[in-house]
Amino acid sequence: MAVVQVLGVNVTKYAAGTTDATWIDQGLIKSGLKVWSDTYAAIGSESATSTIQLATLPAGAVVQNVTVSWANVGAATATLDIGDSNDADRYVTALDIATAGNATGINVAGTQYAIGTNTGDTAIIGTINVADIDAVGDIKLTVYYTN
Repeated sequence: MAVVQVLGVNVTKYAAGTTDATWIDQGLIKSGLKVWSDTYAAIGSESATSTIQLATLPAGAVVQNVTVSWANVGAATATLDIGDSNDADRYVTALDIATAGNATGINVAGTQYAIGTNTGDTAIIGTINVADIDAVGDIKLTVYYTN
């Protein structure tokens, strides 16, 4: 069986030399990578479904990836979602943060998500899903985006 090469959407447009209105969306090709990072220092008194705003991206930013690091939150079970006011887990779903760790990756719904698509999506938030956080420690988020 012969190997057939197929092209992605942007490779097809680029190869065809398209311009003007059909050109590849800004932030999806030949764009400089930008970084937003923030830290939240848990104080041990956060309650169930606490939300933490960890980033405010400009309209037009296209999210490419996220990295999350966290300290032990001192609870038997605790998860963290990363999303926005429209979709609480647009970027990351149910990270197990009961013990310290880190994760890099992004949900399909958040990959190449263009900020400004929906009202309220400029603020990236973490939602802690646990009865109570007992420990003091940091939750760190890094968002890699283009625009």
